[in-house]
Amino acid sequence: MPDQKGMPVWDKMQVLDNAEKTVLYVPLSEDKTAGLSSLLIVKVDEKNSVFHLQNFTNDYLKAYVYNTGYPATRRKLLMDTFLQMDFFTFGHQEFTNLPKDIYKGSLEYNRLNILDAKIVAEQSKGFIYNTICTTSHYCVHGDSIANCDYGNCQCGGLIKCFVVTSCSTTATWIDDPFPSSPVGGGGGGGGAAPSPEGIPPVDPCTQSGMPFYRILPQCAGNMGDGIDDGVLEDPCDKIKQHFSDNRFKNQFNNLNKQENFNADHEIGFAEKVSVINGSQVKTFTPLNNEPCSKATVLPADKTGLIGWGHTHHDIGCDGFENIKVPSPDDIRVFLFTQLQQSFNILGNYSDAYGLTVTSGGSYMLMYTGIVPPNISSFNSTALKTEYKRIFNNLNFNNSGMPQDKVEVAFTKFLKEKINIDRLELYKVTPTSSEKLEYNPTTQTMNKLPCP
Repeated sequence: MPDQKGMPVWDKMQVLDNAEKTVLYVPLSEDKTAGLSSLLIVKVDEKNSVFHLQNFTNDYLKAYVYNTGYPATRRKLLMDTFLQMDFFTFGHQEFTNLPKDIYKGSLEYNRLNILDAKIVAEQSKGFIYNTICTTSHYCVHGDSIANCDYGNCQCGGLIKCFVVTSCSTTATWIDDPFPSSPVGGGGGGGGAAPSPEGIPPVDPCTQSGMPFYRILPQCAGNMGDGIDDGVLEDPCDKIKQHFSDNRFKNQFNNLNKQENFNADHEIGFAEKVSVINGSQVKTFTPLNNEPCSKATVLPADKTGLIGWGHTHHDIGCDGFENIKVPSPDDIRVFLFTQLQQSFNILGNYSDAYGLTVTSGGSYMLMYTGIVPPNISSFNSTALKTEYKRIFNNLNFNNSGMPQDKVEVAFTKFLKEKINIDRLELYKVTPTSSEKLEYNPTTQTMNKLPCP
């Protein structure tokens, strides 16, 4: 297939006819839940001979529509066509991350909702007309219109939103092909670099590997009419919720003691949740381990085990300094146990956590995705080997392991070796938390304090 990924969805192909030519719009999809992988446009003459064929991938689309060097009408035509074909093929109506200079959507992520979409072919002169109808959400205070984002429509202390539906029509010559590549000039006038002011921030309700304009189904909603549209829960808020629960806080305080860091083994706790008569019931169970052990043994029955916390003591029985951040096994347990149990019992991943408490700080693994993480390539043996190599080198080069450098090394390991989208690390205390993330460009670690 042209994009080396998707297969044609033949029953959703759109056919546009005019007096001289026929244009076939063939959607390709690798996975119907992920939407279009590309769009194949085939032009056939009156003798049913193909005289032009071009395949547009999502990468091509993104590079082209964000490139203000190309005419806005042409960029909007291609973007409209993808939105329409996604609508026709899968019935999706809500889209995001649209170029700000050619669409008016929500303030932050530029989302729009297609109420209706039509493709109409003009029967003369080789023109194809595309018509698309969209809704825009505005915030009104008096007679003026101000920008607003979904669910945050406040003007002068008053809250009032209304919806405007508008339809636009664009036209193009079917004999005027798009450039073979959107990089550089040609075919569209200029080929300047993408305009930063026209690119909205990445919507948290999208997922790596999916089209950049597609909102995850779990986030789709009423797009700003005052009803929650399923925006992902903030991990910072979730961490605050954990520490506001005295049962969790007591377990944390029981671990966060120097006497535990001086011990020769780990101790911990497990949090389980069950649903009884429609209500969530949480239980916390202390976990202890054998002397000189280097792991925390979880309960045999892991049903409902959405979270766990454990210590990393300072010095092992072998006399070597322990690593005061989560280990590959800690990450594995979080990914394969906590996340799965959280989804099975609660229907989300945001309640899952993996907590490592050390004398150098306490670290919580969180996952902010809505779809399951891709853990198919997780190789515990290889990751343990690489983890050991990284921290042995750190120890050798620094005559010890200063905690600031340990954090940088671990966040780099998490970013480059674990490499799971939306897997995040937070350094936590009962009163504050901050996200730790490695920046490959600067080769430093960013600290993002929670509000």
